[in-house]
Amino acid sequence: SLRTASREMANHLQRGGRWSEAMKAYPGLFSELMVGMISAGETGGFLDRMCLRLSEYSERDYELQQTIKRETWYPKLLVFCAILIPSAVPVVIASMTGGNAIAAWFQSSAPKMLLLIGLIWFTWKAANFAMPLAARENSPRYWLDWLKLQIPIVGKTSRALATTKFCRALGALYSAGVGPHKAVEMAGRACGNAAMQEQARIVSRKLQNGAGLT
Repeated sequence: SLRTASREMANHLQRGGRWSEAMKAYPGLFSELMVGMISAGETGGFLDRMCLRLSEYSERDYELQQTIKRETWYPKLLVFCAILIPSAVPVVIASMTGGNAIAAWFQSSAPKMLLLIGLIWFTWKAANFAMPLAARENSPRYWLDWLKLQIPIVGKTSRALATTKFCRALGALYSAGVGPHKAVEMAGRACGNAAMQEQARIVSRKLQNGAGLT
């Protein structure tokens, strides 16, 4: 995908177009933050530095995702063991007494719990796949993300992660020369939470009318 897009963007540049304009045709490959930073680099004449900043931003974002996976691995393992270990007892007893171990396992609570977890996981993945197709304004995504922020513990973690992405994106865009109101709006889109994105849009309008960021 990236190779094909690069070839087509090269043709666009050869005809005298701007790289940032060509990137907009591939929203699955290049986010609005990337397009905004490249556009600022083209306008200011420091495109090489913008590409370097984008690479550093992407690497840090990847490291953050890997850190989350590492930190949540042990709790996931504990939940998995808490489901399987109690179900192992009737299986062992059935094996030692000559009973049907498979039937004993299916009669335990483990299959029901695994099915429930699988259903929740499938619903979550399906929602993540479908939400980008929904409209930004008054959409189910807004209310789902708003609900995530209200849930104890989960809400605090979701808010912290979204705030981290927002601040990093805002810093990258502002240092690239993007105007404050535009930078806040684009950083809101990059934070990954529709409810916080809506708040960023409100702040962006205030900044455009002359208000200070604080």
